[in-house]
Amino acid sequence: MKSLKGKNLYLPKEQLERAKQIITGFNAQAGPELYPRLVGTEHPVQEKRTNYDLTGIADAITTTPDGSGLEVIDFKGAQTPNRNTARDRQNRFQIEMYALLEGNKNGVTPKQGTLYYLNAFPTQEGGTLSPKGIHQWEITKPQLTKADTLAQETIRRIEESKETRHFPEPKEPPPESLCQACELRWSCATAHRRGIGTKGSYP
Repeated sequence: MKSLKGKNLYLPKEQLERAKQIITGFNAQAGPELYPRLVGTEHPVQEKRTNYDLTGIADAITTTPDGSGLEVIDFKGAQTPNRNTARDRQNRFQIEMYALLEGNKNGVTPKQGTLYYLNAFPTQEGGTLSPKGIHQWEITKPQLTKADTLAQETIRRIEESKETRHFPEPKEPPPESLCQACELRWSCATAHRRGIGTKGSYP
């Protein structure tokens, strides 16, 4: 929430209260097991390549539950996507790129990825965590190779779009819940069609 204020973005009161409830629920359900394993938060990963730099910030790096390696964690505020959908694959790609860059930088490649979908956590004491709330998987070398190939292809397409001045919209629009928090919503045609990011809805 502090990072949003730093960008002069403010949540309406009801959304702020909802966020506080979700954080409280997460702390109660996952905190006791997760927090003792923390190695770092807001962890920067980066790699300088020939014609571009790859950079990112992992929400958290921890040891794995069995202590045998490192784990990359990302927290998502959007609704939980179904497994193996475009949104799910994109979120996994993000984690795997963080793992790749961390391994290339420090010589120890995280062996596990975890996505926490915070909206699946109960906001009332005694509530039940949805089984979709935690998505955890082993990160393998073939997955890292595939992620790196996809990243290079994405960069090629971006450079091509810059040269042609043509920026096509994604084939599958993002969920509306993501539009609400996206920094590009003020200049995005999809957000405007949904009435998000237009002049009348500035924070």
